[in-house]
Amino acid sequence: MSIAAQLKSDTFELHQQTEAMMPSVALMDGSLSQAEYAQLISSLYRIHFKIEFFLENALIKYPELAAFFHKKLPWLKADLAEMGVETPTVSSNIPVPPHGEAALMGMIYVLEGATLGGQVILKGLKKNAALQHFNNRYYSGYEQLTGARWKSFLENLEATVPPKSAAKAVEGAKFVFRLFQEYLPKMVVYN
Repeated sequence: MSIAAQLKSDTFELHQQTEAMMPSVALMDGSLSQAEYAQLISSLYRIHFKIEFFLENALIKYPELAAFFHKKLPWLKADLAEMGVETPTVSSNIPVPPHGEAALMGMIYVLEGATLGGQVILKGLKKNAALQHFNNRYYSGYEQLTGARWKSFLENLEATVPPKSAAKAVEGAKFVFRLFQEYLPKMVVYN
Protein backbone atom coordinates (compact mmCIF):
# COMPACT_ATOMS: atom_id res chain seq x y z
CA MET A 1 0.00 0.00 0.00
CA SER A 2 1.34 3.46 -0.84
CA ILE A 3 1.99 5.96 1.95
CA ALA A 4 -0.75 8.22 0.55
CA ALA A 5 -3.23 5.33 0.50
CA GLN A 6 -2.35 4.42 4.07
CA LEU A 7 -2.70 8.04 5.20
CA LYS A 8 -6.09 8.28 3.52
CA SER A 9 -7.26 4.96 4.99
CA ASP A 10 -5.91 5.43 8.51
CA THR A 11 -7.19 9.01 8.86
CA PHE A 12 -10.54 8.47 7.12
CA GLU A 13 -12.59 8.61 10.31
CA LEU A 14 -10.85 11.73 11.64
CA HIS A 15 -11.16 13.34 8.22
CA GLN A 16 -14.91 12.66 8.15
CA GLN A 17 -15.35 13.95 11.71
CA THR A 18 -13.41 17.12 10.89
CA GLU A 19 -15.39 17.77 7.72
CA ALA A 20 -18.61 17.31 9.70
CA MET A 21 -17.53 20.21 11.92
CA MET A 22 -17.26 22.53 8.93
CA PRO A 23 -20.22 24.52 7.61
CA SER A 24 -20.09 22.38 4.46
CA VAL A 25 -23.74 22.63 3.46
CA ALA A 26 -23.80 26.41 3.89
CA LEU A 27 -20.49 26.74 2.06
CA MET A 28 -21.78 24.74 -0.89
CA ASP A 29 -25.39 25.91 -1.16
CA GLY A 30 -24.61 29.62 -0.97
CA SER A 31 -26.33 30.26 2.36
CA LEU A 32 -23.26 31.14 4.44
CA SER A 33 -23.40 34.76 5.57
CA GLN A 34 -20.42 37.09 5.45
CA ALA A 35 -20.29 37.11 9.28
CA GLU A 36 -20.25 33.29 9.36
CA TYR A 37 -17.57 33.20 6.66
CA ALA A 38 -15.47 35.68 8.62
CA GLN A 39 -15.82 33.49 11.70
CA LEU A 40 -14.77 30.42 9.71
CA ILE A 41 -11.72 32.18 8.24
CA SER A 42 -10.78 33.47 11.72
CA SER A 43 -10.97 29.92 13.10
CA LEU A 44 -8.88 28.58 10.23
CA TYR A 45 -6.36 31.36 10.84
CA ARG A 46 -6.00 30.28 14.48
CA ILE A 47 -5.47 26.65 13.48
CA HIS A 48 -2.97 27.43 10.73
CA PHE A 49 -1.08 29.84 12.96
CA LYS A 50 -0.42 27.06 15.46
CA ILE A 51 0.43 24.40 12.89
CA GLU A 52 2.55 26.66 10.71
CA PHE A 53 4.47 28.06 13.69
CA PHE A 54 5.36 24.52 14.72
CA LEU A 55 6.22 23.36 11.18
CA GLU A 56 8.33 26.39 10.41
CA ASN A 57 10.47 25.70 13.49
CA ALA A 58 10.52 21.92 13.07
CA LEU A 59 11.61 22.17 9.44
CA ILE A 60 14.82 23.92 10.48
CA LYS A 61 16.01 20.44 11.43
CA TYR A 62 14.72 18.98 8.11
CA PRO A 63 15.52 21.61 5.46
CA GLU A 64 14.98 19.07 2.68
CA LEU A 65 11.26 19.02 3.59
CA ALA A 66 10.84 22.80 3.58
CA ALA A 67 10.01 22.78 -0.14
CA PHE A 68 6.85 20.77 0.61
CA PHE A 69 5.54 23.24 3.20
CA HIS A 70 3.63 26.23 1.87
CA LYS A 71 2.22 28.75 4.33
CA LYS A 72 -1.48 29.43 4.16
CA LEU A 73 -1.50 32.23 6.76
CA PRO A 74 -0.93 34.98 4.16
CA TRP A 75 -4.01 33.76 2.28
CA LEU A 76 -6.13 33.72 5.45
CA LYS A 77 -4.82 37.13 6.48
CA ALA A 78 -5.71 38.53 3.04
CA ASP A 79 -9.26 37.15 3.33
CA LEU A 80 -9.70 38.67 6.78
CA ALA A 81 -8.34 42.04 5.63
CA GLU A 82 -10.61 42.06 2.60
CA MET A 83 -13.61 41.57 4.90
CA GLY A 84 -12.36 44.24 7.29
CA VAL A 85 -11.82 41.69 10.08
CA GLU A 86 -8.85 42.00 12.40
CA THR A 87 -6.33 39.20 12.40
CA PRO A 88 -6.93 37.18 15.58
CA THR A 89 -4.32 37.13 18.31
CA VAL A 90 -3.20 33.54 18.74
CA SER A 91 -0.88 31.72 21.08
CA SER A 92 1.58 29.41 19.36
CA ASN A 93 1.14 26.77 22.09
CA ILE A 94 -0.03 23.38 20.91
CA PRO A 95 -0.04 19.92 22.44
CA VAL A 96 3.27 18.12 21.99
CA PRO A 97 3.30 17.07 18.33
CA PRO A 98 4.95 13.98 16.91
CA HIS A 99 8.45 14.58 15.59
CA GLY A 100 10.51 13.25 12.74
CA GLU A 101 10.53 13.50 8.98
CA ALA A 102 7.60 11.12 8.41
CA ALA A 103 5.40 12.84 11.01
CA LEU A 104 6.10 16.24 9.43
CA MET A 105 5.17 14.90 6.00
CA GLY A 106 1.94 13.53 7.49
CA MET A 107 1.12 16.98 8.86
CA ILE A 108 1.84 18.62 5.53
CA TYR A 109 -0.29 15.95 3.81
CA VAL A 110 -3.35 17.20 5.73
CA LEU A 111 -2.65 20.87 4.97
CA GLU A 112 -2.04 20.25 1.27
CA GLY A 113 -5.08 17.96 1.08
CA ALA A 114 -7.19 20.74 2.58
CA THR A 115 -5.88 23.06 -0.12
CA LEU A 116 -7.03 20.61 -2.77
CA GLY A 117 -10.43 20.28 -1.08
CA GLY A 118 -10.71 24.05 -1.05
CA GLN A 119 -11.18 23.96 -4.81
CA VAL A 120 -14.56 22.28 -4.32
CA ILE A 121 -15.57 24.79 -1.64
CA LEU A 122 -14.51 27.68 -3.86
CA LYS A 123 -17.18 26.68 -6.39
CA GLY A 124 -19.83 27.05 -3.68
CA LEU A 125 -18.43 30.39 -2.55
CA LYS A 126 -18.62 31.72 -6.09
CA LYS A 127 -22.37 30.94 -6.08
CA ASN A 128 -22.91 32.83 -2.82
CA ALA A 129 -24.19 36.36 -3.46
CA ALA A 130 -22.86 37.53 -0.09
CA LEU A 131 -19.35 36.22 -0.75
CA GLN A 132 -18.78 36.09 -4.51
CA HIS A 133 -17.26 39.57 -4.63
CA PHE A 134 -14.43 38.47 -2.32
CA ASN A 135 -11.22 36.95 -3.65
CA ASN A 136 -11.55 33.93 -1.30
CA ARG A 137 -7.79 33.63 -1.35
CA TYR A 138 -7.56 30.74 1.10
CA TYR A 139 -9.98 28.54 -0.81
CA SER A 140 -8.42 29.51 -4.15
CA GLY A 141 -5.29 27.64 -3.09
CA TYR A 142 -2.70 27.55 -5.83
CA GLU A 143 -5.48 28.31 -8.31
CA GLN A 144 -5.02 26.41 -11.60
CA LEU A 145 -1.86 24.76 -10.21
CA THR A 146 -3.58 23.19 -7.18
CA GLY A 147 -4.16 19.77 -8.74
CA ALA A 148 -0.64 19.57 -10.16
CA ARG A 149 0.90 20.65 -6.86
CA TRP A 150 -1.10 17.99 -5.00
CA LYS A 151 0.10 15.33 -7.42
CA SER A 152 3.68 16.53 -7.03
CA PHE A 153 3.35 16.49 -3.24
CA LEU A 154 2.07 12.90 -3.31
CA GLU A 155 5.03 11.83 -5.47
CA ASN A 156 7.42 13.48 -3.02
CA LEU A 157 5.59 11.93 -0.08
CA GLU A 158 6.17 8.46 -1.53
CA ALA A 159 9.83 9.25 -2.23
CA THR A 160 10.45 10.74 1.23
CA VAL A 161 8.57 8.46 3.62
CA PRO A 162 9.67 4.83 3.60
CA PRO A 163 7.01 2.16 4.26
CA LYS A 164 8.53 1.41 7.69
CA SER A 165 7.76 5.04 8.69
CA ALA A 166 4.15 5.06 7.50
CA ALA A 167 2.81 4.86 11.08
CA LYS A 168 4.72 8.05 11.97
CA ALA A 169 3.24 9.83 8.95
CA VAL A 170 -0.22 8.73 10.04
CA GLU A 171 0.52 9.98 13.56
CA GLY A 172 1.46 13.40 12.15
CA ALA A 173 -1.67 13.58 10.01
CA LYS A 174 -3.90 12.58 12.92
CA PHE A 175 -2.28 15.27 15.05
CA VAL A 176 -3.31 17.96 12.55
CA PHE A 177 -6.86 16.61 12.22
CA ARG A 178 -7.19 16.65 16.03
CA LEU A 179 -5.92 20.22 16.15
CA PHE A 180 -8.58 21.20 13.61
CA GLN A 181 -11.16 19.45 15.75
CA GLU A 182 -9.99 21.28 18.85
CA TYR A 183 -10.41 24.72 17.28
CA LEU A 184 -13.35 24.32 14.90
CA PRO A 185 -15.87 23.81 17.76
CA LYS A 186 -15.18 27.37 18.82
CA MET A 187 -17.27 28.36 15.82
CA VAL A 188 -21.03 28.49 15.56
CA VAL A 189 -22.31 25.09 14.46
CA TYR A 190 -23.90 25.60 11.04
CA ASN A 191 -24.92 22.10 9.94
